[in-house]
Formats: sequence, C-alpha cells, structure tokens
Amino acid sequence: MNLLQFIRLIIRNSKLLLLVPIIIAVTIFFATKETPEKYASQTSIYTGLASGYSVENGENSKVDFNTISIAFDNIINVIKSRETKEEVALRLLSKHFVLENKASKTISKAHLERINEILPKNTIKQLLVSNSEEETYKNLIKFKEKNENNAIYKLINNETEPYYSVHAINEVKVLRIQASDIIQLTFESDDPGVCQDVLNIMSEVFIKNFKGLKSGETTNVAAFFEKLTRLAYQKLNEAEEKLKNFRIENRIINYDEQTKFISEKHENIIDERNKEKMELVAAESSIIKINEKLGSSQKALKVNSEILNHRNELSVLNTEIILLNDAQNPKNLQKQLKLTARANEIKDEIDVKVEQLFKTSTSKEGISHKDLAKMWVDNVLKADESKAKLSIYGQRMNEIESNYDIFAPLGSNISKMEREIEIAEKEYLSHLASLNTSRLREQNLQMSSNLHIIDHAYFPIDALPNKRKLVLIAGTIAGLMIVLIILIVTEILDQTIKTVERAKKILNVPVISGIAEDKKSNKFLENSGTTEKLIKMASSKIYQYLRQKPKAEFPFIVSLVSTKNNEGKSRVGESLAANFSKLNKKVLFISPVNSKVNADQNFDVLHYDVEINFIEFENINDLLNGKFDKNAYDLIFIEFPAFCEQKTPVGLLNECDLSILCLKTDRIWDEADQNSFEYFRESYSKTIFAFLTNMSVYNLESFIGEIPRKRNFIRKTLKKWIQFDFSSK
Repeated sequence: MNLLQFIRLIIRNSKLLLLVPIIIAVTIFFATKETPEKYASQTSIYTGLASGYSVENGENSKVDFNTISIAFDNIINVIKSRETKEEVALRLLSKHFVLENKASKTISKAHLERINEILPKNTIKQLLVSNSEEETYKNLIKFKEKNENNAIYKLINNETEPYYSVHAINEVKVLRIQASDIIQLTFESDDPGVCQDVLNIMSEVFIKNFKGLKSGETTNVAAFFEKLTRLAYQKLNEAEEKLKNFRIENRIINYDEQTKFISEKHENIIDERNKEKMELVAAESSIIKINEKLGSSQKALKVNSEILNHRNELSVLNTEIILLNDAQNPKNLQKQLKLTARANEIKDEIDVKVEQLFKTSTSKEGISHKDLAKMWVDNVLKADESKAKLSIYGQRMNEIESNYDIFAPLGSNISKMEREIEIAEKEYLSHLASLNTSRLREQNLQMSSNLHIIDHAYFPIDALPNKRKLVLIAGTIAGLMIVLIILIVTEILDQTIKTVERAKKILNVPVISGIAEDKKSNKFLENSGTTEKLIKMASSKIYQYLRQKPKAEFPFIVSLVSTKNNEGKSRVGESLAANFSKLNKKVLFISPVNSKVNADQNFDVLHYDVEINFIEFENINDLLNGKFDKNAYDLIFIEFPAFCEQKTPVGLLNECDLSILCLKTDRIWDEADQNSFEYFRESYSKTIFAFLTNMSVYNLESFIGEIPRKRNFIRKTLKKWIQFDFSSK
C-alpha cells in the first residue's frame, strides 16, 4: 500500500473514521461528567544512604552504587509491603473513629459519615476508645485477626473502598529524587484531609518498620556473639585457673626457669664432685707417701686421742658448713661463719699438737717429722673434708634426680594446659572481634536507619487540574487510531480480486478493460464519458481480431462467460454490442431469458432457454433455432450461463472466435472458480480476455490513467506531491 492508496482508504471510510471517534468522545464526556475532583500532597524523607556518614565507612570511603541501589529498593519495598499498607489503612480508620462524626480538616463530614454506612454501628461502638487513636488501633488489629469474615477484614481487602483498603493505600507513589538521598511519597485522593493524613501516617509507619527491620538484622547476631564470647571467656578462665592450681599443687613458679636451674645445678654438682674425688685421691696419695716417710711415727698421729678428737670434730664441722653453704639461707650465714671460725681454731690446735709431738725428730730423708706430720694432718683433714663433701654431693645428686622424676611429667601437663589456654584465648579473641564487629554494624545500622522527614505532607487547598479533557482527547484519538488500524489491517488482509494486477496473476490471461459498479455515486463516470472510453478500449481489442477474420467466414462470434452468476456479463455484452452498432456493424446479442438486456437498442437481441439438451449444442444454428440468419450479422455476442451453474456446450463454445471472461473484482476468487476456469481453458483453445466489473473508481486508473473529475488547484497539487510527481504540468 502506497501513500496515495492510504489516503484513498481514509477518504472511502471518512464517515466511519469520523463517526466512531465522535461516539467515543460523547461516551467519555457523559461517563466522566460526575468524576470527583482530585487533591494531591507529597512528603520527602531523607535517608542518608548515599552521602551520609557511617561508623564503618568514615568520610572518604568509596561509594558502592550497587549497594546504594539495593538499599533504596529495600526502602521502597518496605513502603509498598502489604503489612505497611494494612497498618496505614487501620491507623487512618482509627483516627476517623476517634473523630466521631465531628467534621474537621482531617476529613470532610460527608466522607466521615460514610463510616457509619460501611461498618455496623455496634462494631464501631465495640472498637472505639474515645480520645485514644492507639487503643482504637489495637482493637482494630485484634478484631481483624479474629477471622476472615469480619467487617474490618473485608473492609481493608475491598478493592472498591477508596480510603481504608490496601488497594487505596497502594496508590501512594514512591520515587527517589534523581540521585539524591531523598525519597518522595505522593498520594492523590478526592478528600484533601485524607490525602495529607495517609502520607503522614505512611511516613511514621514506614520509618518505624524500617528501623525495626534494620535493628533486627544485627540484634540477634550481636546477642549470639555475646553469648559465645561469654562462654569463651569462661572457658579461658577455667583453663587458667586449672594451670594456676596445678602450679600451686606442684610448687611451680616458672617451670622453664626451674628446670633450667635444676639442670645447671646438676651439672655443677657433678663438676664439684669430680673435683672433690680428684682432691680426695690426691690427698690419700699424699697421706700414703707421708706415712712411708714418717715410718713408725705415723702411729703416734693415728693413736693420739686429742688429734683424733679434733679430727672428728673438724669433720662434723666441715659437714655442717657444707650443708649450710648449700641452703642458701641468709640467716645461716652467721652460723656458717661461726662454724668456719671454730674449724680454723681446731686446725690451729691440731697444728700445735703436732708441733709438740714432733719437735726434734726427722725422717730418713732429713725432713723434719714436724713438717711431715703437719702435711699428713692437712691431707688427712683434706681427705676427710672431701669425703664429707662427696657424701653431701651424693645426697644432692639423689635429690636432683628425684626432682627430674617429678618435673619430667609435669612439663607435658603444663604444655597441654598452656595449649588449652592458648586455644581458649584465640577463641575468646575471635568471638570478641566478631562481637565488636556486630556491635559496630549495629551502631552503623542504627545511624543509617535514622530517617528524617524533611518535608511534611501539606494540606492541599487547590484540586488537581481535571484530566477530563485529556481523557476525552486521548479517547477520541484512540478511537480514530483503532478504526484506522482495523481498516489498514482489513485492507492488507483483503483477499478480493480488486486490482488488475491481481486479476492477471490469478487468471494468467490479458485484461482488456473494466467498468465500475453501477451505482449513483459513480454516475459521474457516465457523464464524463469514462465508462464509454473503457468500453471502447475493449471494443478496440476485439476489433483487432475481427479484422483478421476473412469476410467469407463472418460473422465474428464473441462469447461472454463467467464462473459464477451476477458477474456483469449482460451489462458488458450490451455495452460492447451498442458500441459496435455505432460503428455501423450489424450486431446480434444472444442471452439467456433471465438476463437483463435492454431490447431498445440498435442491435438485435435473442433470448434462449437453457434446456436440458443445451450442453449438446454443436453450433450457433442450434442456438438460433431458425429465428435469425447468422450470415446477416457482422458480430454476434453470446452470453453463456455461469460455469458453476450450467455445463457449457463445447461445440458451440469452440465456434466462438473470442471469449471474454467477466469477473467481479469485489469478491474472492475461490477454488470453485479456479476449477471451473481450468475446465473452460481445457475445453476452449482460442483467445481468452478478461473484463473486470464492479471495480473501484481509483482502480480504473490502471486502464485510462487519472479519472476525470472536478478538482481544485490545491487538490491537484497535493495529489501530484503524494505521487512524487514534481513535473510542471
């Protein structure tokens, strides 16, 4: 479909295109006549989600736009949640309950009195708590939750309820203002007070629910980690107490230092014992040599009672001194000094006794017995001292080895307990860190959920501009577009023959001409000579074939055929016969008795009955039946019955020199038409032309160009532009 065809489609259906939008406009006008006025109010809430300071991110942290977007979506979904809308509806209802039909700017008196119409009076009386919206609200909640058949439950779930239903509160629009931290709530209602109250209540309920939701996210987590931290701390204390008691029971101050001290002391004692052994061996060796040198004098030393007594006393003193020296007790220092002094006195007394005993005698080697005796005494005392020390060292070695036996298993137990303490400490610190993080998160969420109303809902004074005109215009345009779309779709899906191109494609035969439907609106075609021009075009084509036939074989016979009835054969044949009569041709028009042919013409007319034996006619004489002489005519037009109604006599048909198939363009070419036409083509071997009838005026331009009619300059210019014809003609 080109632009010109589109415009012609509009022109053809101009009445429909005007009538339908007008009907729609009138319907909308009367339907919206009683539409109440609408009021609107809005409130703004600051969230601080994008640019607000928080404990976790500080001032210079990076902004995560995806997280912020999710946070705003959460806020909007909380506002749009059914629980929030139910609470708003019930709080609004409780507020109006408390008013008790007293008109105020909160709601108009007419709307307030409506409560008595939608709810039973005994229910209102049962739920109302005078001067207490909160208590009334609690009563409404309890009453609603009793069952699903009570009046309050039905009211808030009624989709037609304009004020106290979830459906009504659902009209609150939520919008984030550009990329800011502010969300804006807008609500429209036919009552300005309700409009303001819904937004105020919605803001309070939403902020309360959102804070509860946020705090609930971390309260349970913090409590969980607090419990774990407390248990871990208790476990750590128990492990430390266990280690402390173990150290007390086993008298352990510092296990590592104590074991180190014992080990060092053990090594020192071994070294000292080895030294004493060597000194003992040296002293005993010296005593043996001195005894050899003293000879018989040594007996005097051994049997001298005073020397023996002093020797024994000195041995006891040396033992005590060694024991006191190992005790490492400052109080024993004085006693040790006294004993040491006494030991020195005894040594001096022994020296005196020895000197008195050996004043003048000498050994074989000429050494004074006094000196030898003194050396002997020193070595004997030294040997005694070494023996005493070795005895003490032996005791100490036994004590240290017993300490080894005690401390060896204690070490593994202490290591095990220290590992338990370390594990408990790590567990405690881990839970403590998680607890601190959750508390920090809790504090941060409390700060981030601290929403503020920065622009409270206002009481709207002026009603919103009436959208009635807009709806009226939109409905009219929509009606026009719907009709236009239907016409275009119908035109596109139209399967009628309609055009010359489609007829040629279907029939695959030449189309010699066509005529429009015979109706009043097409009379200008007759008056302008357009129809005559179209008939002459067809006559000219027939005349070409007529000239080719020898005069001796005249008349020239033309058959008018169709696949179905009422295809316009009579009209076409009559017009062609009349046109040839004007050319001084002797013409005979033969048609069935039921055809509508005007007998008052310049040509002869013969009507025939379609008898049972019509199919057996072999030539035109069978049809003339002696009434007319065929040789007296130049042209004979024979109108045959429709192929779908009557079988055509093949002999008579093939006597025709030319066949014209008449076809209405305002119908569909179906399978029956195609089968009949195929049979006709198989039976008839001569030239076949198609003549289209009932064509639209515009499609006639395919034959003769522009249809002659009165057009002003503007219309002519527009048509040329639509066809992209920019010639100067």
